[in-house]
Amino acid sequence: MSRTHALFCIAAFLAVFFDVGSADAAVVEAETCSSADVQAAVDGAAEGDIVSIPAGTCTWTAGVAIGEITDWNPPVTIESKALTLQGAGMDRTIIVNEIPRDESSSEDSALMILTLEGKPFRLSGLTFRGGAEDTGDSWHGTVRLGGTCKAWRIDHVRFDHLYSRAIETSGDTLGVVDHCEFLQSNWAQFIYIDHGGWGGHDTGDGSWAAPLALGTDQAIYMEDNVFAWDGESTPVEAVDCCSGGRFVFRHNEIINTSFGNHGTESTGRGRSCFSWEIYENTFTRTDPMNRWTLFLARGGTGVMYDNTATGPYDTLAHVANFRDYHPFDPWGACD
Repeated sequence: MSRTHALFCIAAFLAVFFDVGSADAAVVEAETCSSADVQAAVDGAAEGDIVSIPAGTCTWTAGVAIGEITDWNPPVTIESKALTLQGAGMDRTIIVNEIPRDESSSEDSALMILTLEGKPFRLSGLTFRGGAEDTGDSWHGTVRLGGTCKAWRIDHVRFDHLYSRAIETSGDTLGVVDHCEFLQSNWAQFIYIDHGGWGGHDTGDGSWAAPLALGTDQAIYMEDNVFAWDGESTPVEAVDCCSGGRFVFRHNEIINTSFGNHGTESTGRGRSCFSWEIYENTFTRTDPMNRWTLFLARGGTGVMYDNTATGPYDTLAHVANFRDYHPFDPWGACD
């Protein structure tokens, strides 16, 4: 079996797993697409159920939570359940995000998902859209996913000009983002990968202590998505990564944006991104004023091959170690 075929089988397994796993699940229908009705359906659903969100457009001013932290003392205790959150389809179920942005709080996400290993989660078939009133940028994700689940899936979701990151992951999780559309013009990354809690540790130390595992399922997969930037300023990254993050980025279409990762020069105590695999993507740039490098790597180990890039890029890949010339805290400058 070739390495590429092996990688295909890994992600394909996740998709098949969810399709088979939901075959006998009960369907709990939310009365409307409002956050209150969706939360009520989530709370009333049993292990393995499908929460169905009807077609319509609903403005959310408060988020929906799946799972909760019951004890912050180490080890953190999470209560959660296997669940599928299923809309009526892209642009049929539309959630307008007017939740007040608050960088100091974890309450400004539209959907907060806390997971447990062995309890898979799926989000599918809806659109999250930026509002017209609350237009303050937030570095938190509209969808935030953490915990320890190793089999989650976000698919067939459109993230339409949000004022926050579209998806933010943390903790010790593995999953796949596939067949989604990311449309952005604001100053927040599309997807942010963080494996700070890998192996029960913090700040990515556990991920950096574990073996390099390129070509395996030990990463978050992003595949068969579209990432498009149509803003007037220089675009931010389609994908960013820090704190031991591990990701595979393949079979995607990227239009007028780029991506990269963070090192120990800009995330405080947090470690840099740990590993990355980037292949068989199509990159297109049409704006001659924004000629950033396609991929800026500040840390970690990875491979990049078999991609197609068209347009006025300055460079296709750039490797940078900013600590060569600046004593960033707390790590200090390189000697």
